[in-house]
Amino acid sequence: MKILVVDDSQFARGVIGKILSEGIENSEISYASTGEEAYKQYTLINPDCIITDLLMPGVDGKMLIKLIRHSDTNIKIIVISADVQKSVKQEVEEYGITLFINKPLDQEKQSLLINAIKEV
Repeated sequence: MKILVVDDSQFARGVIGKILSEGIENSEISYASTGEEAYKQYTLINPDCIITDLLMPGVDGKMLIKLIRHSDTNIKIIVISADVQKSVKQEVEEYGITLFINKPLDQEKQSLLINAIKEV
């Protein structure tokens, strides 16, 4: 399974990557630190799932989701963000995301993440 992890924090990308590599066998994990880079990666590698933060400089997570949804309505998109405003969460849920998880990632949230990715 190809997974693209998008977060401007190198630490967050590393933590999420470790959780995925331990929780999902045969995963191919790619990383992007900006929305622009993520969209280029998306077009090149055609991932099965995208995990993105919302708060990033330039093209943020919301804009990235909109861009991807214009061409792909089926890809799993999981948001992991510290932005827990109800209005923001509702807005991205309207874009057809698979799951919204609030940072930080505890054991329960890690299980939610892994299970959401594994679901067919």
